[in-house]
Amino acid sequence: MKFNYIILSVFLVTNFGCDDKKTTPDKKNSPETGKPNTSDLAQLTYGSYKKLLASGKFREVITEFEKDSKKPNYNPMLHYYAGVAWFNLSEKEKAKGEFETAIKKGLSFPDLYVNYSEVLFFMKKFDECKNVLISAMKKFPKEAGLWYNMGGILFEEGKTDEGIKYYNDALLRNPNYAPALKSLGGYYLRKTPAKALPYFEKLSGMKGFQGEASINMAYIYIRESNWEKAKIFVDKAEKYNASSEMVTRFRKVLKILPSISTIRSLIKEKKCKAAKVELDKLIKENGKSALVKNETENYKKSCKK
Repeated sequence: MKFNYIILSVFLVTNFGCDDKKTTPDKKNSPETGKPNTSDLAQLTYGSYKKLLASGKFREVITEFEKDSKKPNYNPMLHYYAGVAWFNLSEKEKAKGEFETAIKKGLSFPDLYVNYSEVLFFMKKFDECKNVLISAMKKFPKEAGLWYNMGGILFEEGKTDEGIKYYNDALLRNPNYAPALKSLGGYYLRKTPAKALPYFEKLSGMKGFQGEASINMAYIYIRESNWEKAKIFVDKAEKYNASSEMVTRFRKVLKILPSISTIRSLIKEKKCKAAKVELDKLIKENGKSALVKNETENYKKSCKK
């Protein structure tokens, strides 16, 4: 029995497509620790800049950049660092300018184009963004982030099927590409939750995503009335984030839904007296819950004399 009437959408924590949070590998904060995600910093060769970016000290990056870029024969890579910093400071126009300067000065590597295209996306310069991505795809055909960002544009344009194709193309290039796994998982979570499971299962084994993936898997199993598995994944989510409000809410829901399932089965079997016994127990234990109040009304309607 699926409890589609329950409003659980507030618990959903994944995003399908691009939103106002950065989704490429240099996302400012990891979902579990809140610390900077440094998966894209392998390209950064200036140690001090790398440390500042990894520490989330983006203003300090700009201060250093303004000093170092005045020196003769400075490394043009500084423009890339500055672009990353400006983006994380929500200064998209400045980030765009630094990435473009880096390209004009001869820099060419995958993360530069991934980040540059994402800035263009958030500035809603979709046509320009597509042109950048198409050109970069020819140079770096194995870079998953380029296909992922193209998918984000297509989602924004309402071309869902094409967007899904590009997200899957990103995964063909890198089966562990977290943004694509999150986006596809989030999309199916809203459409056909069971289809989201493979994506969250993959994420559940990736550092930094275990808690988020586990809470989403718990949601899916709740939708399927698989209480035992739901509890297992709530426990896993709690392991990674014990203070999570969603973990607390899910625990409360899991104390109530199995009883509601039993009550509804009894009502369906015309065993209203037995259903009333179970309902009274539920009211005694969780009488203030909106779910219990809703089920009380359902009982009254279904078991009218």
